[in-house]
Amino acid sequence: MLAHASQLGRELGKQQLQLEVRQSDEYSHGFLRRRGFERVGGEEAVTLELPADVGDAAPPDVELATLASRPDAVEGMYEVFVEAEQDVPGEDTGQSFDAWRANEIDRPSRDHELCFVALAAEGVVGYAVLDVFGAEGSHGFTAVRLTWRRRVLATALKVTQIRAAT
Repeated sequence: MLAHASQLGRELGKQQLQLEVRQSDEYSHGFLRRRGFERVGGEEAVTLELPADVGDAAPPDVELATLASRPDAVEGMYEVFVEAEQDVPGEDTGQSFDAWRANEIDRPSRDHELCFVALAAEGVVGYAVLDVFGAEGSHGFTAVRLTWRRRVLATALKVTQIRAAT
């Protein structure tokens, strides 16, 4: 599979492949090292035991809705992504809408009942996505428009996700 992915990458003019491996997965780390891969990132997964009360929700001028209830918000979510990815170190993927949608919205592990969008008078101002793997949820990208930051909107999105997931 790795050889096939490498071949496809070369055919597309790519010079590198990037993979994600859990820190605790020594077997996969060794497998990839033996094949010339090297570590280039430093993201680390963390786990949070959920308390019974996880705090307050959104500011009064914002509606939080599930992506399942607002599939019309996807294009607005992409606009928020394009703005927000500029602030993520190592990002700036320049993803097209279709590539972003395939990765962030349509992937099989995304549960649209647990993905939330923040809506204000001007449209989509933030969103948070979540992957579900059996009984485990995994945080996805959370993005907020620059003009809406520092208003606890990202916190409200994540709190809403936590409440919906429990």
